[in-house]
Amino acid sequence: MARKLKSDKGLFIATLLLVALSVVMVYSASAPMALDRYGRATRFLTTQAMWAVLGIAMLNTVMKVDYRPYREPVFIWTGLAFVACRWFARLHGSAVQYFAAWCVWMLGYFLSGPIAHQIIIANWYRERRGQAMGIAYVGGALLGAVGNKLNPWLVTFLPYTDALKVSSFVMLLA
Repeated sequence: MARKLKSDKGLFIATLLLVALSVVMVYSASAPMALDRYGRATRFLTTQAMWAVLGIAMLNTVMKVDYRPYREPVFIWTGLAFVACRWFARLHGSAVQYFAAWCVWMLGYFLSGPIAHQIIIANWYRERRGQAMGIAYVGGALLGAVGNKLNPWLVTFLPYTDALKVSSFVMLLA
């Protein structure tokens, strides 16, 4: 019989505290500008609060998802993120097309992102799994750092759509 999923309430409370802190920081940093530009000091605060509530609702929903069935086809999910990145390079201003590509990207990232990779690494390495996880994240960080330097360089001599295509292949390597 499958074990019952449990959510980590401590992590959820820590997330709530971080969101509250970010809302305070956004308000304190943006209130004078919002008052000057829009005549309402709470303009950015309400937008931030709305997205924070939406994010917490999504977090609460995602906490209840059992990820175990999704760990096998992780390469398919990574391919979805790759396809979405290639799709972004071909967009021509349609908001509907952008939203559809974003949904494909989020599905690919959600199913092949850090959680799925942590599960794979944890199952591959029974002993020294912490060390394996550390090596994987350092490798991802290094490729991310390369991407941060690579993208501005690529855009200097390629159209941004072609630079995005190259970046999608770098992302696939990571």
